[in-house]
Amino acid sequence: MKLVAPDNYLIHLSRYIHLNPALSNLAPSPEDWIFSSYRDFIGLRSGKLPEPNIILSYFDSVEAYKKFVLDFTVDELNEIRPFLDE
Repeated sequence: MKLVAPDNYLIHLSRYIHLNPALSNLAPSPEDWIFSSYRDFIGLRSGKLPEPNIILSYFDSVEAYKKFVLDFTVDELNEIRPFLDE
């Protein structure tokens, strides 16, 4: 098991994971992938994810997290890619 540090990498990792089905053309958007915890994060489903507040605590609101995820750019993906390959 690896520790994600510093903390700001954690939110980028969460965004990457939540966007993965859409980026891979498995779903048109993150909330459309029924197997994703993103649905718990934005309130479309409850009871499946033990503690979304670990990530959500970095944001002012659920809407702020949703905007953070959906405003993702290719440059940001390239920035975090080295940490994903470790």
